[in-house]
Amino acid sequence: MIVNGILLGKAPLSATTFEGKTGISHPQTEITPDWPRSLRVNLDYFRPYQNAVFAATDAYLASLKDSDLDRPLDMSSMGMGMQNVGWAFGMLIIGHANSPCR
Repeated sequence: MIVNGILLGKAPLSATTFEGKTGISHPQTEITPDWPRSLRVNLDYFRPYQNAVFAATDAYLASLKDSDLDRPLDMSSMGMGMQNVGWAFGMLIIGHANSPCR
């Protein structure tokens, strides 16, 4: 959702190629404390989705130039104002990976 939806401005794979086939019982963009308790994952569906997300992310990263990190992103709809791609990497991707570790 972050790479396709926010950084590329396209629909995420979960809403296109893998709509209804992610293997995630009820995907959330806002994680609540109750969500993990009710979550069910079908690994037979999830693994191909996971691999497609990894491949799309790798392709995006391989295409980036240093100057792309300065490209502005309008994050106002999420209450974050104007940011840039470099900020998004730090806060939404690296920071996101850190969040479940708390």
